Amino acid sequence: MGLGLGLLLSLLLAFGLAADGWDKSAFAEPDGIADHVVISEIQAYGESDKDDWIELYNPTNQSIDLAAGHYRIEKTKTAANPSIVMRIGDTTDGTYPGGTTIPAHGFYLIVRDDASETLKIKADAIGTRDDFTWTGTGYTLYLGTGAIGSDIDEDIVDKVGFGTATYYESSPALAIPDGKSIERKAQSTSTKETMQTGDDASRGNGYDSDNNGQDFVLRDTPNPQNSSSPTEIPFGPPTAVALTADPISIPADGISTATITATVQDAGGYVADGTVVTFATDLGILGSKTTAKTTTSGVATATLTSVITPGIATVKAQSDAKSDATAVFFSPPAPVENFKTEETSGGDYCVDAKPQADTVVCKSGPGPPVITVAKYTSNPGGVPSFSSIGKYIDVHIDSTSGVAEVEIRLYYSADEIKELVEEDLRLYWWNGTTWVQCSNSSASIAEDYIWAKIRTGTTPNLNQLMGTPFGAGSPPVPVGGVIVPVSKLELLAPWIGLAVVVSAIAVTLLIGSVRRASG
Repeated sequence: MGLGLGLLLSLLLAFGLAADGWDKSAFAEPDGIADHVVISEIQAYGESDKDDWIELYNPTNQSIDLAAGHYRIEKTKTAANPSIVMRIGDTTDGTYPGGTTIPAHGFYLIVRDDASETLKIKADAIGTRDDFTWTGTGYTLYLGTGAIGSDIDEDIVDKVGFGTATYYESSPALAIPDGKSIERKAQSTSTKETMQTGDDASRGNGYDSDNNGQDFVLRDTPNPQNSSSPTEIPFGPPTAVALTADPISIPADGISTATITATVQDAGGYVADGTVVTFATDLGILGSKTTAKTTTSGVATATLTSVITPGIATVKAQSDAKSDATAVFFSPPAPVENFKTEETSGGDYCVDAKPQADTVVCKSGPGPPVITVAKYTSNPGGVPSFSSIGKYIDVHIDSTSGVAEVEIRLYYSADEIKELVEEDLRLYWWNGTTWVQCSNSSASIAEDYIWAKIRTGTTPNLNQLMGTPFGAGSPPVPVGGVIVPVSKLELLAPWIGLAVVVSAIAVTLLIGSVRRASG
């Protein structure tokens, strides 16, 4: 370990990374999810040719009173001026057993008055106009908020042309066979299978690319939903990113790789396929300055290749405003037993890695570095220049920008220090060639930890926390002697007394000899 600062800076420049190894310019947005009520499913013929119905879906976060908003359904086969099917809330056009409000992320079902009883029981609105009818071979249905005078009327909120329809968005949806329906997709990659029984079946019908042929699939089993049906949250912006690496340690040979996996979720589950995730690292190669990948079923992956110098790579993944970080170790001389990587925030912040490494690392200052704390199974450096307690850790910060101080606290037990002087315990760091005592280090005896405070002018300094092994212990045992703790002096008291007596006798005998000689 112990990657030199100059080498690290040269690697950063070579790979074009920002000071913190991160490019915040690539953010993901939900792809093609409507921000308004849409026509979500249409049937033309069920048990009979009177089972015409139309379902609406509200992908927004607010319930909408369709009557207050003057929503209406109109239709046309070939005529330029559509005819009214229903003005929602108008009692001359129908009845409204389910009210006129469509819930946030919910549905609204409109059927004709001579449809089957099964459908009418589910209906929010039952239409009575003679024009409430269409065939599956080809029609255009409009959802508007005012009288629609043409195919380009500004009051049109949504339109769906299917089969041989004259009017449609970009291309028509499929014709509707008897006993089947057409349904709007949940996302761009939805299929009839995923919409009926797959992952997209409970994610609403919010996908709207303004292309009816691309936005709808054929349902073999129609599924009319109403305002009392369970709501379905559409695909939206990421709310969480979780990052992992496999394996967490690879040789520093320039060719070994680790797979970096980002799992991205939104409010309803996994994010839409194609959501952009940007990966970045402060060590190793991801392909370029940053690597942008896209999700499939909420997962995006990237490949990290090691460099030839041992170190710790802090890898980040960001999607929209959400991010996470993890670490990959490039050939540490000793295996890593456990580790913790955590994104911090501005101000004072402590990373509690006691479960992973018996260590807490606290930083001060406005900067928000990513901190990694690792525990080694054995000594990752050379022969210790101190009497070790047998614990070795590693501390890595991905950026020193805005960091005033980092304090490392390594906790110990009574058994681990029983042969050492507790007051003399210090942290030592491996500088790549030898173990050096940290210049600002001591023991907090009352709390059973050894601390070292790292700043710009200390040894080591903040810029050297780029994969820095630490050990703990007390100064070395002198040659030919043993360090004796103050607490053991009472054990030596009898021997010291004996030595005093022997010395007194020797002096008495010497004085007597001198007197006899002089007499």
